[in-house]
Amino acid sequence: MRPLRHWVGGALVVLLAAAGCSGGSSDEGDDALKAREVRRFLERDLNEGAVTPVEVSDVRCPRTVTKRNTARAACQVTINGTAVELNIERSGTGRLSRGEAVIDVPKTEQFVAGQYDARLGLAVIVECGPEVLLAVAPGATIDCTATDADGAAVAAVVTVQDLAGLVTVALA
Repeated sequence: MRPLRHWVGGALVVLLAAAGCSGGSSDEGDDALKAREVRRFLERDLNEGAVTPVEVSDVRCPRTVTKRNTARAACQVTINGTAVELNIERSGTGRLSRGEAVIDVPKTEQFVAGQYDARLGLAVIVECGPEVLLAVAPGATIDCTATDADGAAVAAVVTVQDLAGLVTVALA
């Protein structure tokens, strides 16, 4: 069965974009990722081409590790009221980037249910976990369960293809 591709990030897709960053307070050190610069970076990326405004708040990057002129941190970020952890990196040139796509779980569930209906003529309820947002590296999978009206459950595996949130789904 050929997997289908679909963009599920919608307004919450974060593109890996080169964005300049500004300095922060000197008490954090030159290599530390500052919450303000990370917030501005994510707000630009999340809102670029978004249908509805995306709000980024409560950014915390508690520990920055610098190696070979690149600063990395696991940052806790709130996006539209939902907490998610993102790995943020600042290169020696001052550009910020991330290693994961931000996946909107309810939109992913709707997409998978639509594929069962369109491809198999089967109405299902899809569950991909309790989270609203997931930070998922390209190549990683999201395990979902599709349940039909009779209660029969089957697995649907969603594979994240890239940082922009393009996914494929293999229907069982």
